[in-house]
Amino acid sequence: AMLVCFGVSWPISIAKSLRTRKVEGKSPLFMAIVCFGYLNGVIHRKAVVFLVSDFMAKGYEKDLRVAGRRHDLIAVTITDPRELTLPSVGRIAVRDAETGNESLINTNDSRLRTAYEREAEEHIRRRNEILRRNRVDVMHASTDKLYVDELYRFFKMRERRLSGRAAL
Repeated sequence: AMLVCFGVSWPISIAKSLRTRKVEGKSPLFMAIVCFGYLNGVIHRKAVVFLVSDFMAKGYEKDLRVAGRRHDLIAVTITDPRELTLPSVGRIAVRDAETGNESLINTNDSRLRTAYEREAEEHIRRRNEILRRNRVDVMHASTDKLYVDELYRFFKMRERRLSGRAAL
Protein backbone atom coordinates (compact mmCIF):
# COMPACT_ATOMS: atom_id res chain seq x y z
CA ALA A 1 0.00 0.00 0.00
CA MET A 2 2.89 2.36 0.82
CA LEU A 3 4.28 2.02 -2.68
CA VAL A 4 1.06 2.94 -4.42
CA CYS A 5 1.28 6.48 -3.02
CA PHE A 6 4.86 6.85 -4.30
CA GLY A 7 4.06 5.47 -7.75
CA VAL A 8 6.93 4.42 -9.97
CA SER A 9 9.43 7.04 -8.77
CA TRP A 10 10.91 4.75 -6.11
CA PRO A 11 11.64 1.78 -8.41
CA ILE A 12 13.11 4.20 -10.97
CA SER A 13 15.31 5.74 -8.27
CA ILE A 14 16.51 2.29 -7.24
CA ALA A 15 17.25 1.31 -10.85
CA LYS A 16 19.26 4.53 -11.23
CA SER A 17 21.22 3.74 -8.06
CA LEU A 18 22.01 0.27 -9.34
CA ARG A 19 23.07 1.61 -12.74
CA THR A 20 25.36 4.29 -11.28
CA ARG A 21 26.52 1.98 -8.48
CA LYS A 22 25.94 4.75 -5.92
CA VAL A 23 23.82 3.68 -2.97
CA GLU A 24 25.16 6.05 -0.35
CA GLY A 25 22.36 7.08 1.97
CA LYS A 26 20.05 4.32 0.72
CA SER A 27 19.33 1.32 2.84
CA PRO A 28 19.55 -2.02 0.97
CA LEU A 29 16.65 -3.23 3.11
CA PHE A 30 14.53 -0.24 2.12
CA MET A 31 15.44 -0.76 -1.53
CA ALA A 32 14.40 -4.43 -1.27
CA ILE A 33 11.13 -3.49 0.45
CA VAL A 34 10.32 -0.95 -2.26
CA CYS A 35 11.04 -3.46 -5.04
CA PHE A 36 8.95 -6.17 -3.38
CA GLY A 37 6.21 -3.62 -2.69
CA TYR A 38 6.19 -2.62 -6.33
CA LEU A 39 6.13 -6.25 -7.42
CA ASN A 40 3.38 -7.19 -4.97
CA GLY A 41 1.31 -4.02 -5.21
CA VAL A 42 1.48 -2.91 -8.82
CA ILE A 43 1.92 -6.04 -10.93
CA HIS A 44 -1.42 -7.80 -10.50
CA ARG A 45 -1.21 -10.48 -13.19
CA LYS A 46 0.90 -13.56 -12.51
CA ALA A 47 4.31 -13.09 -14.11
CA VAL A 48 7.66 -14.86 -14.32
CA VAL A 49 9.88 -12.62 -12.23
CA PHE A 50 13.66 -12.80 -12.10
CA LEU A 51 14.95 -11.33 -8.86
CA VAL A 52 18.66 -10.63 -9.40
CA SER A 53 20.47 -9.82 -6.16
CA ASP A 54 23.32 -10.65 -3.84
CA PHE A 55 20.64 -10.97 -1.13
CA MET A 56 22.83 -9.15 1.40
CA ALA A 57 19.89 -7.23 2.90
CA LYS A 58 18.03 -8.70 5.84
CA GLY A 59 14.34 -8.82 6.55
CA TYR A 60 13.06 -9.58 3.04
CA GLU A 61 11.59 -13.02 3.73
CA LYS A 62 7.95 -11.96 4.22
CA ASP A 63 7.95 -9.94 0.99
CA LEU A 64 9.69 -12.80 -0.82
CA ARG A 65 6.99 -15.19 0.39
CA VAL A 66 4.20 -12.89 -0.85
CA ALA A 67 5.89 -12.36 -4.22
CA GLY A 68 6.47 -16.11 -4.55
CA ARG A 69 2.78 -16.82 -3.99
CA ARG A 70 1.71 -14.21 -6.52
CA HIS A 71 4.31 -14.78 -9.22
CA ASP A 72 6.61 -17.45 -10.61
CA LEU A 73 9.66 -16.13 -8.78
CA ILE A 74 13.19 -17.05 -9.84
CA ALA A 75 16.05 -15.82 -7.68
CA VAL A 76 19.35 -15.20 -9.45
CA THR A 77 21.96 -15.00 -6.72
CA ILE A 78 25.06 -12.99 -7.57
CA THR A 79 28.23 -13.93 -5.70
CA ASP A 80 31.61 -12.26 -5.98
CA PRO A 81 34.26 -14.77 -4.77
CA ARG A 82 36.36 -11.82 -3.58
CA GLU A 83 33.65 -11.17 -0.99
CA LEU A 84 33.93 -14.68 0.46
CA THR A 85 37.50 -14.42 1.72
CA LEU A 86 39.61 -11.62 3.11
CA PRO A 87 43.16 -11.58 1.69
CA SER A 88 46.10 -11.11 4.04
CA VAL A 89 47.38 -7.74 2.82
CA GLY A 90 47.98 -5.85 6.07
CA ARG A 91 46.03 -2.82 7.23
CA ILE A 92 43.35 -1.56 4.89
CA ALA A 93 40.64 1.07 5.03
CA VAL A 94 37.14 -0.24 4.37
CA ARG A 95 34.04 1.83 3.70
CA ASP A 96 30.45 0.90 4.44
CA ALA A 97 28.63 1.40 1.12
CA GLU A 98 25.39 2.24 2.91
CA THR A 99 26.62 4.75 5.50
CA GLY A 100 29.91 5.89 4.02
CA ASN A 101 31.68 5.25 7.36
CA GLU A 102 35.31 4.16 7.09
CA SER A 103 37.26 1.82 9.37
CA LEU A 104 40.83 0.55 9.43
CA ILE A 105 41.25 -3.24 9.75
CA ASN A 106 44.28 -5.51 9.93
CA THR A 107 43.83 -8.32 7.40
CA ASN A 108 46.97 -10.09 8.66
CA ASP A 109 44.93 -11.17 11.70
CA SER A 110 43.99 -14.81 10.95
CA ARG A 111 41.10 -14.68 13.46
CA LEU A 112 39.60 -11.75 11.55
CA ARG A 113 39.93 -13.58 8.23
CA THR A 114 38.43 -16.79 9.67
CA ALA A 115 35.51 -14.87 11.20
CA TYR A 116 34.95 -13.09 7.89
CA GLU A 117 34.88 -16.38 5.96
CA ARG A 118 32.53 -17.98 8.49
CA GLU A 119 30.16 -15.00 8.27
CA ALA A 120 30.19 -15.20 4.45
CA GLU A 121 29.43 -18.95 4.58
CA GLU A 122 26.66 -18.37 7.12
CA HIS A 123 25.14 -15.64 4.95
CA ILE A 124 25.03 -18.01 1.95
CA ARG A 125 23.55 -20.79 4.09
CA ARG A 126 20.82 -18.45 5.47
CA ARG A 127 20.07 -17.04 2.00
CA ASN A 128 19.74 -20.52 0.47
CA GLU A 129 17.55 -21.69 3.37
CA ILE A 130 15.20 -18.70 2.99
CA LEU A 131 14.88 -19.30 -0.76
CA ARG A 132 14.35 -23.05 -0.28
CA ARG A 133 11.80 -22.54 2.50
CA ASN A 134 9.84 -20.17 0.25
CA ARG A 135 10.04 -22.57 -2.71
CA VAL A 136 11.80 -20.06 -4.94
CA ASP A 137 13.71 -21.47 -7.90
CA VAL A 138 17.35 -20.42 -7.67
CA MET A 139 20.03 -19.84 -10.25
CA HIS A 140 23.50 -19.07 -8.89
CA ALA A 141 25.78 -16.71 -10.80
CA SER A 142 29.33 -15.76 -9.95
CA THR A 143 31.22 -12.68 -11.07
CA ASP A 144 34.28 -14.78 -11.96
CA LYS A 145 32.52 -17.21 -14.33
CA LEU A 146 30.49 -17.06 -17.50
CA TYR A 147 26.83 -17.51 -16.69
CA VAL A 148 25.82 -19.29 -19.93
CA ASP A 149 26.48 -22.79 -18.56
CA GLU A 150 24.57 -21.99 -15.36
CA LEU A 151 21.65 -20.59 -17.38
CA TYR A 152 21.53 -23.75 -19.49
CA ARG A 153 21.71 -26.00 -16.40
CA PHE A 154 19.01 -23.99 -14.62
CA PHE A 155 16.53 -24.03 -17.49
CA LYS A 156 17.10 -27.75 -18.15
CA MET A 157 16.45 -28.49 -14.47
CA ARG A 158 13.37 -26.28 -14.50
CA GLU A 159 12.07 -27.89 -17.70
CA ARG A 160 12.45 -31.39 -16.19
CA ARG A 161 10.76 -30.35 -12.97
CA LEU A 162 7.87 -28.52 -14.64
CA SER A 163 7.24 -31.28 -17.19
CA GLY A 164 7.22 -33.80 -14.34
CA ARG A 165 4.71 -31.64 -12.49
CA ALA A 166 2.53 -31.39 -15.61
CA ALA A 167 2.51 -35.18 -15.95
CA LEU A 168 1.06 -35.66 -12.45
